[in-house]
Amino acid sequence: MSRELVDNVLSGMKADFKAILNLEHPIERKKMFNLKSSSKLSATLLALILGASVFMAGQVWAAKMVKDPSTGKMVSAPKYGGTIKLVTNIKNEGIDPYVNYTAGIWVGLVNEKLGLGDWAFDRSVYGYNTLYLPLEVLRGQLAESWENPDPLTYVFKIRSGVNWHKKAPVNGRALTAHDVAFSFNRILGLSGGKPGQDMGNGALIKLKWDSIKATNNSTVVFKLTEPSIEALKAILTELHTYIVAPEAVKKYGDIQDWRNVVGTGPYQLTDWVEGSSVTFTKIDDYWGFDEKFPENRLPYADKIEYLIVTDPTTGLALMRSGQADMQLWGMNSHLTNVDQALNLQKTNPELVFSTFSFRSETSINWDNQSPPWNDIRVRRAIQMAIDFETIAKSYHQGWSDPAPTGCFGKNLLGYSLPFEEWPEEIAQYHRYDPEAAKKLLAEAGFPNGFKTFYEHYEFFDLGYYQVAMEYLKQNLNIEAEIKLVTRAEHQQNGKEINYLGIRSDVYGAEYPSVLGPCSSNWSKNGWRPQNVKDYIVDMAYENAQAATTIEGQKKWLNMVNLRVADQAWTVRGPRAPLFNVVQPWIKGYNGEGDLGSMQRAPIYARLWVDRE
Repeated sequence: MSRELVDNVLSGMKADFKAILNLEHPIERKKMFNLKSSSKLSATLLALILGASVFMAGQVWAAKMVKDPSTGKMVSAPKYGGTIKLVTNIKNEGIDPYVNYTAGIWVGLVNEKLGLGDWAFDRSVYGYNTLYLPLEVLRGQLAESWENPDPLTYVFKIRSGVNWHKKAPVNGRALTAHDVAFSFNRILGLSGGKPGQDMGNGALIKLKWDSIKATNNSTVVFKLTEPSIEALKAILTELHTYIVAPEAVKKYGDIQDWRNVVGTGPYQLTDWVEGSSVTFTKIDDYWGFDEKFPENRLPYADKIEYLIVTDPTTGLALMRSGQADMQLWGMNSHLTNVDQALNLQKTNPELVFSTFSFRSETSINWDNQSPPWNDIRVRRAIQMAIDFETIAKSYHQGWSDPAPTGCFGKNLLGYSLPFEEWPEEIAQYHRYDPEAAKKLLAEAGFPNGFKTFYEHYEFFDLGYYQVAMEYLKQNLNIEAEIKLVTRAEHQQNGKEINYLGIRSDVYGAEYPSVLGPCSSNWSKNGWRPQNVKDYIVDMAYENAQAATTIEGQKKWLNMVNLRVADQAWTVRGPRAPLFNVVQPWIKGYNGEGDLGSMQRAPIYARLWVDRE
């Protein structure tokens, strides 16, 4: 049989089976798609397939298969070689973890942390499809082991056999505990300098530190002045805790220049074309092995290339043409619009889709100390004037969850009550009721509405926010002029509480630390764009910080959650999924978001290319 005939047969099979290559709708899980009778294989087609199988022996049908221990599914055996190309829309705002909390996106293939989520962990128990990170999934990365001899002390044994890359100024020397102590003291400002920028967002800076010292080449001792049940997770995976080479920092002042980046990870940063691409090249003698297949040394791909694409249409074109391999939430290149995702799936059914969700990215807030937003009647009126259930059914086509939440996401079990159990005096303001909303706004002194601005964050779904603003116009006569801002502008305006009117934001989140989702409502937090000043939140949040048991922490955070929901400092929107898109020849991926706080890059070192 000729190869041309085989290709024709396979092309026909692809068309016949196209009906079953649909995304699985979250509300209709496990729904079976039946092929039409016209798609049934004829005896002639079956014979052609059998003939083709003889021709293709040793190729597609004879490919070696192995069981993925984390999913129980059979996959093609891991292979070495090739390049994985990822579409990214992340702006370079700093590649030194001291300078920017998103630095790990750029250097996470090069620099490593003490801990990492276990790649072999059972996905039916925890699938890495939200950011909340249970302590039980963590394992050591650069830390070989640890102990907690008393409530104030954590002792870490640093992994032996780990070397810095063979690059100046470290030149392949062994990693030591002194390197770890240096990195932590630098970002926390414990060595005489200032804490790293953006540290106010994380749990690490909120701990009460006494000292971090290396007692020898393999042991680091972390000492607190007050105990915290958040300490271990923060030390292992906090945003800024990538271990950097002391020699590089001392020689260059920082590692903001990509040429000065050196680490212990599976790749080196070998090329950076500003605004175009970033290339990482494999380290042949990397110390790590695949947790799922322990006989395999990592990484699999020879190169990882980030394709910097700011135009979403261009990103889609690269995926459609096969010039890019992955378009993911972890690279801020995910699809936020349901129509966009379904249309791509329709035109390219061979692409593999997955959804990822860890917060509502359809929420709005404002400066709660400034009029008219300092009036709870205005805030509640806006909350009641938007029909989230209808938006979820129509605009999101059933893919989003419109259930009201506080600042905690629904997967943080025990930290917040489900809406059905909320007190009625709070729940009544979370139901769509435009007439009651008009009455509240009139009582606040705005019977004819008012004009304002809406500041839109570039990575969120503008279409959704246009629908939401239209509800405010129709039901309350609130007209919001839309202003588009970049990520940097949005972050800066939020930090300085310098914006006019309404701004897009997040809500109902699930972050690695349970203290994270509500932290922006705490008046002492470094990141608080809502400008909330509330003694109840402050008291309960600080008690949650000081809690010595999980149950105690849950009690206080439940109080914070209900207070936030009651006061409507942020108006939640439906929790809509983010869509990841992957080419069928990329193997080993199951929709994971990251393996810790901003530890997305280690996932790519564990994937392989199999174009057969």
